[in-house]
Order: sequence, then structure tokens, then C-alpha cells
Amino acid sequence: MKHNPLIITATPDVTQDGDRKLNMVDERFELCAVIFRLAGASGYTDLELDYQKEVAETFAPFAGHRAVKYAKKIKICYDQVFRFAVHIEKKDGQFVFLEDIKSLMGKGWTPRTARKFLELLNAFYIDTNYAAFYESHLGLFEQASRTSVRTSIKSQPP
Repeated sequence: MKHNPLIITATPDVTQDGDRKLNMVDERFELCAVIFRLAGASGYTDLELDYQKEVAETFAPFAGHRAVKYAKKIKICYDQVFRFAVHIEKKDGQFVFLEDIKSLMGKGWTPRTARKFLELLNAFYIDTNYAAFYESHLGLFEQASRTSVRTSIKSQPP
């Protein structure tokens, strides 16, 4: 099954000045996807687009990172990666769980595996300087977001 190489969400970014930008590519989802790509997880290994190739090349040196090794170990399926991402948020430069993560549990996630993966995800984020990579692609993400919105609008009945 083919999956969108960028995870388009419905929440536009807002700059510090309060300007709305049409970037619906969520950093949490993309970060999780990079880790599971390196882990060789099904649905994350496509190399059809330049962006996918760049992700693979940029982060290849981190294929042995603890977060990647753990992702291989826990064997979470495609949709469970996104369930995890939905249950975290970034505060003060690191990712933390939202208050209620009960709905995350099951289908591979336990309190123990989720806490451990979050710890390792934060280490990966820092060790790879993922924030700079994500920021350097905001233009691409905005373009993909605009394309997604236009496609959605065109597919709506009159």
C-alpha cells in the first residue's frame, strides 16, 4: 500500500508574530516516521520522491541510534506510529505526553514501551538535530500543504 510521504494534518502553523502559515506537515508525525523509516518498518521505506531520498540520506548515519533499535524491537505497525505521535506535544524543546494517553495503549503500546520510546525519540531529536532539518523544509511542507488543500477542495461535490 502506498502512503503519503508527508503526513498532512489539519492544523496550520502559527508564527510567533501570529501569522498563519499553511504548513500542515506535523513535526511529531514526521519525526516518528523518520525513526520508523530507519527501522525498516513497512510503509515507511519508499524512496519515490526527492524528499524521501533526502530523509534516507540525511539520517542514514543514525540507523544504529537507540531509538531506531528500539523501534525495530517493539514492532509497531504503521498506524500505531501515528497513534503515538498524536499523544505527544513539544514543550520547551522536547516532546512530552499529553495528559491522557490511555487511548494510546494497546496494539503494541504499553505504558513501558511508550515511555521508553518517548525517551529515545527525544534523544534522537537532539542527537540528529532534527529540528534544523524540519525547519529547513518548511517551504516544501507549505507547498505540499497547499497542494493537499487544493486537491481536497477539487474533490468536494459542488
